[in-house]
Amino acid sequence: LLQLAETLIVKNPGSPEAVSRFFREIEEADPEEDASARKRVDGGEDVVQILTMHTSKGLEFDVVFALGAATATPASTEDPEETEAEKLRQLYVALTRAKKRLYIPLAPVKSSGGEPPLALLFKRSKLGGVEKLIEANPHIGLTIADASPKPPPPEEESAPDAAPETVSFPKPPGMVFSYSALAYSESGVPLPPLGAGKTIQTLPRGADVGTVFHKIFERIFTEGKSVSEIVQEEVRHSPLAGWEEVVLEAVQKALSTPFLDGASLLDLDRSQVRAEVDFFFHAPPHFFKGCIDLLFRWKGRLYFLDWKTNWLEDDSEACLRKAMDEHNYWLQASLYTEAIRRAWPDAPFGKAIYLFLRGGVLSFNPEPFRLPR
Repeated sequence: LLQLAETLIVKNPGSPEAVSRFFREIEEADPEEDASARKRVDGGEDVVQILTMHTSKGLEFDVVFALGAATATPASTEDPEETEAEKLRQLYVALTRAKKRLYIPLAPVKSSGGEPPLALLFKRSKLGGVEKLIEANPHIGLTIADASPKPPPPEEESAPDAAPETVSFPKPPGMVFSYSALAYSESGVPLPPLGAGKTIQTLPRGADVGTVFHKIFERIFTEGKSVSEIVQEEVRHSPLAGWEEVVLEAVQKALSTPFLDGASLLDLDRSQVRAEVDFFFHAPPHFFKGCIDLLFRWKGRLYFLDWKTNWLEDDSEACLRKAMDEHNYWLQASLYTEAIRRAWPDAPFGKAIYLFLRGGVLSFNPEPFRLPR
C-alpha cells in the first residue's frame, strides 16, 4: 500500500493515464516471470520492500522480516493436503530470502482460519518446538514480549488530563537479556561542564558520540582504507562534524596504546581480529545476547576489547575503576566472557580489556557470570 501510494502521489501527480497504465502492468504481469526483473518503483537500495511470500521468490535481501510465516490464512475449501503443501513451499521461499539475518514472529493462533505456515512446519517436522530448535542452533535468538492489547479503563474513571499509568508486563519464564537490560542504570548524575577548546576531554558527550567511534573502529578492522580516511567519512555528517582532528587523534592514540606486554592493537595479526561480534546463548531458563566490540587472538589466547567514550575526571586507574563501578561494566565483562567461553570452549581465555578513549586502559580477569534471579 505504501508503494502504491508513493506511485499515485509522488511518481505521477495529476496523471491519471500513468496511474492507469501502472495498474494495467501489474494486472498483466506474468506471476512466473523471472523475479529478478521485478523491482521496486524507485529502485533505491536504502528502502524497505514489502512483498508477499510468493512474489519474493528468486530475490535476496540482507535482512528479512517474514511476517507471513506466522500469519493465519483464510479457511480453504480446496484439498487440505495440497493447501498445506503450498503453504510449506511458500514458507521455504520466505525463509531462504535473507543473506544476513531473518526475523520470524511467533504468535499464538487465535483464528478460525488455516494454520500459519510456521505452525504447520513444526507440526509436520520432528523439530520438537522452538526451544529444541534453539538448543540445537545457538545462532538462533528468541525475544519474548507480551503484545496483547490492554482493555481501556472504564470511561468514568478516566480524566482528560490524567497522567498515563505505568504498564508492567508479567515476566515470561524465559527472557532475552543483554548487558543493557541486566545492568543497573544510574540516573540524575550531573556531569561537570566542558572546558574551552577542542580536545578529547571537551568532545561532546552522549550516545551518538559512542556510535560514531564504534563505527570508526569497526571499519578500521574490516576495511582496507586508511584511518584518517575512515575518520573523515564517519565524522563529516555526524554530530561530531568539525571535530575531525580531535577524533583522529583519539583513534590513533587508542590504536597505539600498549596493553599486551608492551604491544598495541597495531601489532595484532588482522586475520586474528573480529569486530562487532554478535553472540547469543541459552542458559535455562533465560537467553542472553549482545555484541562484542573487538575479539582477537594473541599468543594463543582469546581477548575481548570494549571501547568506552565516558567522560572521566582523569586517566588514573582509580578513576577508571570508578567508571566501571558506576556503569556496572564488570557485569558486562562477565557476560561477554561467558559468551566467548561457550562459543570457543577449547580456546584459552586471556583478559577483558576496557579502553577508555578519554582516559586509559583497564585489563582484568572477569568474575564468573551468574544468572539473574
